[in-house]
Amino acid sequence: MASSIAPLPLLKKLGGYVNHRNLRVRAKAAVSVSNSVSKMGVEEMKEFGFVTLLQLAADLLNDRLPEAREAARIIVLSVYNAFTGNGVEHGVEAWQSFCLTSLSPIQAQSMIKVISS
Repeated sequence: MASSIAPLPLLKKLGGYVNHRNLRVRAKAAVSVSNSVSKMGVEEMKEFGFVTLLQLAADLLNDRLPEAREAARIIVLSVYNAFTGNGVEHGVEAWQSFCLTSLSPIQAQSMIKVISS
């Protein structure tokens, strides 16, 4: 198991700040989470939970601060690459199906849009 910058328990605590009322706290937490997720391996993402990561990102995609939105995009791209194994041909269909079963329809469309752009 590869070591990540933030151990999973710390990442779980940071996840709580992603929904903080203060915009700056939320953005700083989002950037920290995205930095950690981008360094995680597939097994670490599975252990933390693909769905949990997507829900964190979905909450941040419509944030008022651009740092939080960009952090959300990084999280989505990292999870997508780990989920599909960079296999784009069948990966897009599997990704769409995964998003539609794991998130609300509006959130799933947001995730699909991030990958397609």
